[in-house]
Amino acid sequence: MKLDRRRMSGVRALLTALPFVLSPTSAAPVNFAHDIAPIIYRNCAPCHRPGEAGPFPLLSYQDVKSHARQIAEVTQRRYMPPWAPQSGYGNFVGERRLTGAEIRLIADWASQGAPEGKAAETPQAPNFTDGWQLGPPDLIIEAEHAHTSPASGPDAF
Repeated sequence: MKLDRRRMSGVRALLTALPFVLSPTSAAPVNFAHDIAPIIYRNCAPCHRPGEAGPFPLLSYQDVKSHARQIAEVTQRRYMPPWAPQSGYGNFVGERRLTGAEIRLIADWASQGAPEGKAAETPQAPNFTDGWQLGPPDLIIEAEHAHTSPASGPDAF
């Protein structure tokens, strides 16, 4: 098949533009106030607050910004938030499993220097109930003997 000059120039224009169309563009601007705070407050703050298991709080922009790269790394490895049930075998109330989109958003935010956005637009940090989160239990059973868990290794269920 022969191509005339007009068609050939159209093909050249397409081939010239193709690298720009196919090349990855930089991630859209992400900020704490609008994008990251809701994810952190829902999935991280329940444990990352004073008196709970997380080793540092994640209740303010400064808290989260100071750990931005670490948060991006541990979420990409799906180490955090810890959620033992395997995906696809039921839905759980209070499930703390991040979506791929949420993980990418956190990574983009950290790589962009962890911008705050408009502080006035940051949602209020969650309030937590002191003591039993679901109300007092019907029965508390205490073990007869102390059990010491090792500092490392797999979780014991």
